[in-house]
Amino acid sequence: VFLAETRQGKRDAIGVFRGGFDVEGRIAVVAEIGNVSAQLPQALQDQLDFGPPISADAYIGYCQSAFSSLHGTSGRLNFMIAPSAPQRCSRELMLACMDLAVDKGVPFHTHVLETKTQAVTGQELYGKSLVAYLHELGLLRRNTTFAHSVWVSDDDIRLMGEAGMSIAHNAVSNQKLGAGISPIRRLLDAGVTIGLGTDGVCSNDTSRIFDVMRVAGLIHSVSGPDYSKWVTADEILRMATIGGARSAMLEQVTGSLEAGKAADLLVLNLDSYAFMPLNDVARQLVYAENGASIEMVMVAGRVVMQGGRLTTLDEAAVFAELKDLLPAHLAEHALLEKRNAVFEPVMAEIHRRSTMGDIGLNRYQGDALAWPGQNSRDHK
Repeated sequence: VFLAETRQGKRDAIGVFRGGFDVEGRIAVVAEIGNVSAQLPQALQDQLDFGPPISADAYIGYCQSAFSSLHGTSGRLNFMIAPSAPQRCSRELMLACMDLAVDKGVPFHTHVLETKTQAVTGQELYGKSLVAYLHELGLLRRNTTFAHSVWVSDDDIRLMGEAGMSIAHNAVSNQKLGAGISPIRRLLDAGVTIGLGTDGVCSNDTSRIFDVMRVAGLIHSVSGPDYSKWVTADEILRMATIGGARSAMLEQVTGSLEAGKAADLLVLNLDSYAFMPLNDVARQLVYAENGASIEMVMVAGRVVMQGGRLTTLDEAAVFAELKDLLPAHLAEHALLEKRNAVFEPVMAEIHRRSTMGDIGLNRYQGDALAWPGQNSRDHK
């Protein structure tokens, strides 16, 4: 996956290319939200200056090169175009990424409205929601996938449904990071395709899709007393299979067991605890299974896991290598954490002021005060 990321992406352990608004955009947001920039000393601002970001043309050139040399390797290694987020990337970069995605017939993936701060950001930067801004640019399309979509409004949902686009619902990550609860029922009813995502082990702790299925299957039942609107086990299974395939524009290749599609499948032991006694396979898959019942995994007709062990690599050797690399990684990580700590007070203040604002919708659980002694309705 190509990421047209911001300069903060330099800390990531994967190849990340910067683009667009970058730090200048972040500082603009800081300035808008309660003039917090006045509290950011020039010395700290200087630490955020990594020079000019990569241009849209240069980034697209890099992507073109990667597509020509790597796309389709082994028949299964494919790329999508994934500019980080509309508040972090320039208009030119976002448009160029979509043009390339359409040309290559691949998804256009970006992160939209995971947090309330991002909801505030759209209004401050563009005078409209981030979804409305992307709609204005013509970037809501069949091949568009948003990660998260927690703080979307009814108008946003309508635009997304009309476009026939998709979202990656990261139910576990959204809770661990305190982002909120995505309005999945309304998104489904509007015609938005929902796939499930783990978001990454740094924000989820595991990559187990069964964990996400269970959380997604439970958390939306607290959205209201009308149980006819609750997300069902069957709907969760569609999200975990054909919904995910459609979000990646692979629904003609995988996502369901059909003649002509790839032999991508799991074989589970139905005599395990999760299925004993067997009475409703869909519900037991969603609410009881955690992956322990898997006996075999096949990808494109090739068995890649059998009897609880991977067949394509030496797991023990990989784990041993990771243990050897860990001390150096932790030492480097500690230095980065120390360097980043100086920014924490300003970032915390941005978060506090953003979450106190009344934006006409709420995606947090419960009705507790936003902050001790303060209420979002009292602080515009």
